[in-house]
Amino acid sequence: MKKLKKCLRRSISLLVLSFLCMGNVMQIMAAEETSAAVPTEAAQTLEADEESTVVSESTPEEPTESVVADLNEQKDEVVNSTFLPAPSKIDVKNVSDYALELTWPFVAGASGYIVYRSEDNGATWDRLTSDWKNIYQDMSLTFGVEYLYKVQTILLENNVWVFGDTTGPVSGRMKLETPQNVQVFPGAGNHSVKLTWNQAGSAAIYGVMRSDSPDGPYTLQDVVFCDFKYTDSDLEIGKEYYYKIYASTFLDGIWYNGEMSAAVSGRVRNAPAQVKAECSSLTSISLGWEAIPGAAGYLIFRSDKAGGPWQTVTSTWMNVCTDTGLEPYKEYYYYVQTLDFVDGFWGYGADSQIVSAKTGLAVPGNVTVAADGANYYGMRIRWDVTQGATFYGIMRAVSGTGNFEWIGMTYALDYLDMSVTPGESYDYKVYATNFIDGQWFNGEMSSPVSGRARSESDGPVISNVTVVDVSGRGYTVVCNVASSSPITQVIFPSWTDKNGQDDIVWSAGYVSGNTAIFQVWTKDHNYEIGKYLTCIYAYDSTGKMTGVSCEVNVPVFSKGSGTGWYDTDGENGERYYLLNGTAVTGWQYVGGLKYYFYSNGALCQDVDNLIGVQSNYVIKVNKQMNCVTIYASDGAHGYVIPVKSMLCSTGDDTPLGTFYTPQKYRWKAMFNGTWAQFATRLTAGEGFLFHSITYETTNNRTLLTDGYNGLGVTRSAGCIRLLCKNAYWIYSRCSLGTKVIVYNSSTSGPFYRPVLVPIPSTQRYDPTDPFL
Repeated sequence: MKKLKKCLRRSISLLVLSFLCMGNVMQIMAAEETSAAVPTEAAQTLEADEESTVVSESTPEEPTESVVADLNEQKDEVVNSTFLPAPSKIDVKNVSDYALELTWPFVAGASGYIVYRSEDNGATWDRLTSDWKNIYQDMSLTFGVEYLYKVQTILLENNVWVFGDTTGPVSGRMKLETPQNVQVFPGAGNHSVKLTWNQAGSAAIYGVMRSDSPDGPYTLQDVVFCDFKYTDSDLEIGKEYYYKIYASTFLDGIWYNGEMSAAVSGRVRNAPAQVKAECSSLTSISLGWEAIPGAAGYLIFRSDKAGGPWQTVTSTWMNVCTDTGLEPYKEYYYYVQTLDFVDGFWGYGADSQIVSAKTGLAVPGNVTVAADGANYYGMRIRWDVTQGATFYGIMRAVSGTGNFEWIGMTYALDYLDMSVTPGESYDYKVYATNFIDGQWFNGEMSSPVSGRARSESDGPVISNVTVVDVSGRGYTVVCNVASSSPITQVIFPSWTDKNGQDDIVWSAGYVSGNTAIFQVWTKDHNYEIGKYLTCIYAYDSTGKMTGVSCEVNVPVFSKGSGTGWYDTDGENGERYYLLNGTAVTGWQYVGGLKYYFYSNGALCQDVDNLIGVQSNYVIKVNKQMNCVTIYASDGAHGYVIPVKSMLCSTGDDTPLGTFYTPQKYRWKAMFNGTWAQFATRLTAGEGFLFHSITYETTNNRTLLTDGYNGLGVTRSAGCIRLLCKNAYWIYSRCSLGTKVIVYNSSTSGPFYRPVLVPIPSTQRYDPTDPFL
C-alpha cells in the first residue's frame, strides 16, 4: 500500500509539471490517506528536498506533498540527455548589498533548470534550486566572497526526468559599484569646490578622497551619508586638487568599501584678470576687468592704502563698475573677487591683483587726428568732453620719437594744428586741466594718436560729408574740399540702387570757398524712394582728382499731420496728396478724379506711358489759363483719368462750349498765308483748329519763332496753338468725333500748367517736332 501511494504521488507530480510547461491550469486531486487537496495554482519553484514540494503563489496552512520527484533519490527514473543543451550563457550582477542575480536565456524544450553554487573555487558544488524560470536571486551570501555558479537544463519526458548539459562556471561577488560621473564645480563658501556624482547601485555612504597630484597619495577628506555631493572649502588659491569617490557599506559590524572612481580635478574659481582702474571724474574712479565665464558676479573692495584695511564697495554681475563719492585728487586701491551662487548660497572665488587710480580729471576719450578738411595743411585733433575740465592741453611729437612738446590749449573739443611740415607724420596726446585757486590741476594724458600732414603732391581732399534736408523730394549733400592747388569743380553723380545705374545723373555742385553743395531731386530719378547713392569727385587745377561716396535712404514725402493737396514751390515744384500728413502713393481717387502718385508720393502729371494708347479721349481747353488737359476713360466712372496737360495759346474769338472734332490735316494753310502742322478742326463749319505754331512754308524748318516763344499767351485768331509734339499727339491719338470742352477757369486744371522753355530768335524749328 505504501509503495502504491508513492507511485501515485510520483505520477501526479509528473502530470502537474507537464501541464505547467504547457501553460495550462488544471485542478488535480490527489488520493491521500487524509484526502488532502493539491493546490490548483501554478507552481513557482521545484525544491530539491528529500520530499520535494510544489510551492504555490498562495501557500495553504498545511503544505501539500511534492509533485516533483526527488531527483537525487530516484536514480532509476532519471537519465542523462545527449541532446538537451545547457543555457548559452549566465549573467551575474549585484542587485543590492546582499544579493546576486543570475539570469540566462531560455532553452527550447527544457522543462526547468537546476542552479548550483561553489564556495571553494569549484571543488564542491551545492544545489541551490530547481525552477522553470530563467532567473534566480542568491541572498545567502557573504559580502566580498567570490562564488562560482552553473546552471543545468532538465526535461520531463515519458514520466522520466532527463538531465541536460550544464553551463561552464561563472563567477560573482557581492561588491559595491564604483561611483560614476564625478564632476567638480565652483562651490558655496570661501574658496570652495563642489563635487557631485551618481548614486552607485544602492549605496548610501561615500568616501571623498583628495590629493595634490593625480597619482596620489589620496587621503580621506570626509564621509558623506545619504547624499551625492560634497563641498570642499578653504582651499589654496591657484592650486589644482584631485578627487576620487568610493561607495561604502556597513554590514554585520564590518565596513566594506568599493573601488575608487577615476580622478577628477578642480580649483577655486579664477580671479578676474586684466583689472584696470582709471579716473573718471573729480570724485569717481572706473574699474573694468575680463569677465570670468560662468561666474555669477563680482565683489569690489577698496582701500585708501595699498595694504588695506579693505571695505566692500559693491557687488555686480557686470565686468565694469564706477566707484563714486570719492575725495578729489586722492589715490585709491582696489581688488575684485569672483562670486558663484551654488545651492542657494554664495561662493567666494579668488582675488585679483591690486590696482590703483587717483581721482581728478579723467583722460579725454575718443581722441582722433586727421588732416583737416578745410585747411589743406592743417591737422585737426578731436576728443570727447571730460567732466569737470575747463581747458584741454595738446602735446605733439614727430612720430616715433616720443619727444612730446606742448603746442597749445583750448576750451573747445577740437584743435587745429597749422604748424606742421607737409608730408610729416605726428603723434598727439590730449589732457584735461583746471585752474583752481591759482594752481593748475592736470589730468592724465591720453594714449597717443598718429596722423600725417598732407604734402604738396597729394590730391584734393574731401571731408565732413553730411546729408541734410532728406525728404520724399530728395536731399542735399554738403562737404568740405581742400587742395594745394585751386579746386576747379566738384561733380556729384547720383543714382538709385534700382536697375543698376539707369537713372544716373551727373551734375556739378555749387562751390563756395572750401564748401561744396549739391541738391539731389527724386524727380530726376523716376521719383523713386529708398536707397540713393551719390559720389563726390573733386578736381584741382593740376588735374588731380579725389572721390568719395555716401548713401541716403529717401522716404515717402510727409508734411505735418493734415489731409489734402500740398504743393511745393508753386507750379514749378511738385504736388502731393497728404493723408494724415503722409503722401499717398499709387492709383488714388481724389475729388472725383483718378490720379497716379509716384513711390515718393509726388503726383505723376503725365500718365500716358502708364496707361498706354486708349481708344477714346476727352479734351478740355481752359481758355482763360491757355492750358489743355487730356482725359481718359475709367470704365463706368467715365473720363476721370487726367492723362497730361499742354500749354496752348487761344484767342479772344475761341468759342466756349462742347464740340466734336470733324476733320484733320497734316499741313493746313492759315488765313494769313502761313502754314500749320497736324491740324484738327474743333467743329464743323468753323475755322477754329488745334494746330502747331505756324511756319512760312510747309518746310518744318521755317518756324515763326515769335509764335513759339509767345505760346501760353492769348494771341491767336481763335485757333488753339500747341507745341508741335502736342499738336501731333491730338492729331494721331484722338479719332474724329472726339469730344472737346472749352471753358474758363482761374485754375489751370488737375495738373500744373506747363512752363515754356524759349528758343533763340534765330532758331527756325520747333525742338519738339517728332519729324525733324
